[in-house]
Amino acid sequence: MTARKPPIFIGGLMKSGTSLLRKLLGNHDNVFGGLETHWFSPDISETFRDLSSRRQVWLRDFYEVSLEEQQRLAEGASRGTEYFERFMWFCTERAGKQRWVEKTPGNVLHLGLIASAFPGASFLHSVRDYRDVYASWKVNGKAGIDGFLTQARAALSSVTDVHGLPYAEVDYADLVTQPEATLKRVCEFIGEPWDERLAQYEGDDSDRQKVLAVSGKDSPTAASLAKPIFTQSVQRWREVLSDDEARTIERELGHAMSRWGWLK
Repeated sequence: MTARKPPIFIGGLMKSGTSLLRKLLGNHDNVFGGLETHWFSPDISETFRDLSSRRQVWLRDFYEVSLEEQQRLAEGASRGTEYFERFMWFCTERAGKQRWVEKTPGNVLHLGLIASAFPGASFLHSVRDYRDVYASWKVNGKAGIDGFLTQARAALSSVTDVHGLPYAEVDYADLVTQPEATLKRVCEFIGEPWDERLAQYEGDDSDRQKVLAVSGKDSPTAASLAKPIFTQSVQRWREVLSDDEARTIERELGHAMSRWGWLK
């Protein structure tokens, strides 16, 4: 059996680049990754032996695990996080890899749980100019600006204490404009050798087709992963947001935006 290495978690606001980062890391020879699991949701964290919920059905269908195998993994676990870990290791070792990466945006709100339940895990915080994040939310009808600000503040508050987790930030703009340099830094952070294929991504439609087949809905995020790395979404807010929306975000989140170099 291949020696196991500690897992990697990715989190951040929706539309901040979490999916692209996970997809690229999953191309590494040593790293297995798949669609988001929402492992901390009640369907998995609390009632994990009930495999009939939508989240559990999606989990086995997204990861191509049989119901019988899922039952075995659940029955052998004493708590939800143990079941989730068993599930991810089953998929990782089936793929012949040494560690797994899990991307669910809400991971950023559960750093304490990650630190306590997955010793040795590292956390990658995907960050993106808040104006560009909200531009994507606006185009996709995710939420109004008040809802966006609430979620942005919650994520910021969460990362004031990373609970001892090895923690690094990956800026979406850096990832798409300087993929090789950015991913080399990520590989160094997670302790993996550089793999040239990470920055040579030409697009992959498999996630989009899987989401469509399982959920019956198309996913704009998965559709973007079907394309090679592109930079058209950087500074998109200038075309999408009103002056009032941009000023509101700058006023309410300006301290963090200045820290990440988004206000100049």
